[in-house]
Amino acid sequence: MSDEYNEYGIRQIGEKIHLANTAVTISEKKKDDGSTVKWLQFSKFNKKMNKWENFTLFGSDLEVLSVKLPSILEYLKDGNSC
Repeated sequence: MSDEYNEYGIRQIGEKIHLANTAVTISEKKKDDGSTVKWLQFSKFNKKMNKWENFTLFGSDLEVLSVKLPSILEYLKDGNSC
């Protein structure tokens, strides 16, 4: 976690979570109006392309996903339809 904003006005908040071959971070950016926007980012290094690939989810995305997550997890366990 950093208290400092980078040159793009972004800083990491919270703890970086390491999954298999993927890092998960929460970041925030100060907007011109003084408010902040926060997001969850998955980062994975693509060896073939020799670059980082990022996938971002915002709070509203996570709210929708949280509703479906129990049925998704159940599907992954036993193969029943979502």
